[in-house]
Amino acid sequence: MTPYCQQIAKQISETPDKLCIADQLGNHLTYADMDRLTGQVYAYLRSKGIGAGDFVFINLPRGGMVYVAALGIIRAGAAFVVLEASAPAARAEFIEKDCSCKLVLNQQNWDEITKQQSLGGWAEGKPDDPLCAVYTSGTTGRPKGALHLRSLLERNLEAFNYKGEYLLSHGPNFGIIFPLNFVAFEISTIIPYYGGTLFVLDYNTIKTPHLLYNYLEDNKIEGIFMTPSLLKAYRKVNSYLKQIYIGGEVATDVDALPIPIYNLFTMGEMGHLVTIFPIDGRKGASPIGLPTLPDMLYIMDDDGKEVPAGEEGEICIKNPCVKGYINLPEMNKEKFKDGLFHTGDLGKQLPDGNIMHLGRMDFMIKINGNRVEPAEILAVLKQTDNSAWCAVKGFEKEHTTFICAYYTGAAG
Repeated sequence: MTPYCQQIAKQISETPDKLCIADQLGNHLTYADMDRLTGQVYAYLRSKGIGAGDFVFINLPRGGMVYVAALGIIRAGAAFVVLEASAPAARAEFIEKDCSCKLVLNQQNWDEITKQQSLGGWAEGKPDDPLCAVYTSGTTGRPKGALHLRSLLERNLEAFNYKGEYLLSHGPNFGIIFPLNFVAFEISTIIPYYGGTLFVLDYNTIKTPHLLYNYLEDNKIEGIFMTPSLLKAYRKVNSYLKQIYIGGEVATDVDALPIPIYNLFTMGEMGHLVTIFPIDGRKGASPIGLPTLPDMLYIMDDDGKEVPAGEEGEICIKNPCVKGYINLPEMNKEKFKDGLFHTGDLGKQLPDGNIMHLGRMDFMIKINGNRVEPAEILAVLKQTDNSAWCAVKGFEKEHTTFICAYYTGAAG
């Protein structure tokens, strides 16, 4: 049994009556309930001959049972891929076929699963067995699935570390407001490792500020992950909140709050946090922070050589727990090479060691031989007092490249 699975089993034994998973569908599961239900998933998978190397597609309504299904699949030694049941049928069909799923867990067979005799124990999985696939949008219009290995369970734990502090080790009540097919779902499976409680909110609550505030307050939520734009719209700190985590987009002009805010950087290809930065209220774009693991993040030039600190280059990441994209060999040659994942993101190391994300390399513009990043111009424009909104875009006309900036004036 892996250290992750051992610790989950230990939490079940030590705190069987503590709340583990709750949602707005009426599910309130203790650690003992979670043990029983994941054991039923394990038993069902075994009865179907599902084991190591087999993919199981979780296509359940948004809620706590998605976590139960994923943990049950981990328990069985198999691999999971998640898509909420409300997602388009065409996307679900593509993902199911792309990763050759042997079984689908959905509302049609969930009743049968919960009638199984719960199976104890955990299957012995190998570190290089598949753990899950995370599907992201593809440039071809088709999703692309990053294949993560079982060894990522432990690497995920190691990576939630800022200067020696494991940020979720206090076992918080944690609010889940992101889509469950995002990489944040995989990362959030460390909450029960630390004996915390997962609260899965529905989208109506998430999109309605006063409902969100009331839910967080009523359930004494201590930690939450949201986008910077949602944080700005929310503008409230609940009585019990101890930490806010933001990510998924560039964090710009995020005001400091009485509680810590951490800017997180990762992507579906990685499966764990890459950098962490504590928001300090600075104007303009926030750094993405320090790498969470040693010998992991590099800033590379076009020739594949590491650039000196302060110079711009592509952010490249080493992660031995990722096997590349499923069924995309040509893209793997391009993106996963020399032991590194080439993110396509532009960055540089600041004098204090923090990494600054400078935008996508796809958006780079060359003018008279000079490489210009629109996001850098945008960051300067946003520092002016008289602009409420601004955008920067490059154009080509008659073999001439030029840049246009657009803005709306601030009120008053």
